[in-house]
Amino acid sequence: MPDQLTTWQQVREQVPWRDLVPHLQTPVPAARDGFTTHATIGEDRRRQSLLLAAYADARYAATTGAGLTPDLTARWNGTLRGIPAADFRRGPAFAKNGRDRYGLHADTQRRYASCLSEATDPTIPVAARAARAYLDIAFFHPYDDGNARLGGLLLHYVLLRAGIELDEVRPILTTIRRADDPQGAADLARLIYGTATATNRRWLRSSNPDRHPTTSRPPIPMECVHTGSPPLSPAVNPDQPHSRRRNEALAPWASCPKRHDFTRRCARSAADPCAVLTDLQPVVEQGPWAVALAVGASVVGRIVVITSALRRSDPKDRPSIIKAVAELFRWRRR
Repeated sequence: MPDQLTTWQQVREQVPWRDLVPHLQTPVPAARDGFTTHATIGEDRRRQSLLLAAYADARYAATTGAGLTPDLTARWNGTLRGIPAADFRRGPAFAKNGRDRYGLHADTQRRYASCLSEATDPTIPVAARAARAYLDIAFFHPYDDGNARLGGLLLHYVLLRAGIELDEVRPILTTIRRADDPQGAADLARLIYGTATATNRRWLRSSNPDRHPTTSRPPIPMECVHTGSPPLSPAVNPDQPHSRRRNEALAPWASCPKRHDFTRRCARSAADPCAVLTDLQPVVEQGPWAVALAVGASVVGRIVVITSALRRSDPKDRPSIIKAVAELFRWRRR
């Protein structure tokens, strides 16, 4: 059976950790604590309380800037298992129902301590460092039990030390990882980076409604409709990010050559509803058949729609169906 720890140490050197993802802009607050939500899933209340106690210890250590050492991970592993500080394993370890074997060599503990110290290297993006630390725990498998939970704690410690929180961690912590998969290791770093970016975006939306993105067309200010005055003046501070986005979205409308004609016609219709009939002059000039077609198309369309809607319908529902179709055509004319 191959030694997955040796395989991981080789793969670890192949992954270009510095170039996988950009550096995150910190801090990254979250609208909710994703790890706490994930830790409270299930029926085992004792296991949940122990994991949350270890998580609270990891958060405190991150705020104090404590260095990442084997003693610290041994304390967290003992806390989440409900025992004193755990000892490093004394022999080979097995996982995934015995399919994976993690060997124990003379320098395993020394290599483990060296890998932990690299988790705080600021020259590597924090998302990549968190992914690498998580995989180090998975494949060094330093303790007899609780290594998966410890990996999640270590990942969050690295992120929290840089001021980054996540509001969703389940996809990160529940996917099975392989020691011989450098692309999978890179994808984990990208997943953490994407989750942190999405966390920050969701926090901005929850804390500042003005930052909500919009997919609809920006509203046309009423002063432009009635007066046709060119160039739109911003109604809010242009230095604000959401104001800049609004002005950029309105810029094509402000410079559109048809804008003034549109606003003049809107103003004329508001002042004199009968004036809009002059827009039918091109149709009238085409003769009576064109006028009949223009007027009759709407009527025929309504009849066709009503007939289709009433087919096989309950007689007591027909009045409401006819009313709904009439409202539909009334809306189309607005």
